[in-house]
Amino acid sequence: MDLLFEVNCHCCGKNEYTTLFLKDGFEVAECNHCSLVFVPKILGDDHYTETYASETYASVVAKLGFESHEYRKERFGKERVAKIAEYLNIQRPEFLDVGCST
Repeated sequence: MDLLFEVNCHCCGKNEYTTLFLKDGFEVAECNHCSLVFVPKILGDDHYTETYASETYASVVAKLGFESHEYRKERFGKERVAKIAEYLNIQRPEFLDVGCST
């Protein structure tokens, strides 16, 4: 809890919310003003900077990333592009995936 700090609603900026549930130790809440569902207590930038700069994190990500790259590309990449392409009227669809990590 010492690593967490409170943030206001990302949509309306208010700080009144109702906790909906806990997930992995974090509150998931609904803003009482605009109904945005968000995490009101988050880890600070220092925590992430330290974590992502560590050799442990780099080795775990490298291992997971390299070992599962082909599987993920086949299983998720091609499958999802094919599914989306069913609804498009073009031969070779192109996508920009703005995602998180691997």
